[in-house]
Amino acid sequence: MKFNLKAPMRITRIVVFLVVYITGLGFYSLYRNLTSELEDQTFQATEESLVDTAHIFAAQLESQLSETDKIPYQSIHQALTKAKEHQFKANIFGMEKTQIGCNFYITGADGIIIHDSSHPERIGKNFSLYNDVLLALKDEYAVRSSRDDEDNSKSSVLYVAAPIKNADKDIVGVISVYKAQNDLRPFIDKRHRSILISLALIGTGNAAFTIAVFIW
Repeated sequence: MKFNLKAPMRITRIVVFLVVYITGLGFYSLYRNLTSELEDQTFQATEESLVDTAHIFAAQLESQLSETDKIPYQSIHQALTKAKEHQFKANIFGMEKTQIGCNFYITGADGIIIHDSSHPERIGKNFSLYNDVLLALKDEYAVRSSRDDEDNSKSSVLYVAAPIKNADKDIVGVISVYKAQNDLRPFIDKRHRSILISLALIGTGNAAFTIAVFIW
């Protein structure tokens, strides 16, 4: 009886193909999950720091409120302007940061912007329907993410707001601290590359092993 070698060879090739396909699909799924979580975690960490900043700014403004409840934004604006003039090089996990990346705007109790540290053209506009201002005026946790350019997914800006209260605990305005998410993109991209390189090395080793078994 003759033994047909072609049948087991075909089965071996099918098995190897399935192993390669399933492994490749697994690596792709792992990459998507890791990078998706990476972006979420990065933006969550940024949001947490903006919460602190917003409430510190709000407390500073509250400590300087006059009897007329006029919001004295000049001191914070001057401090931020001075900070932007600082020359520094911060090495953060291999990425160099050289300038301040956050800004703020202030509205009155009616939601009308009275000052914006980066976009003076916004002054006089009604932002009472934007979530950061709307929720802060209700003394709730206030955050939103909006695109400066609706057609550009990388133009998103993260806003976190805090209410400004007078001595009677009445809300007289809102300060919203904001930061372009594009400032975080270099950190995310670097981590993406690290994950991709690690998976590529593992995949290459797996492919070499599979080819060796196939040849054998």
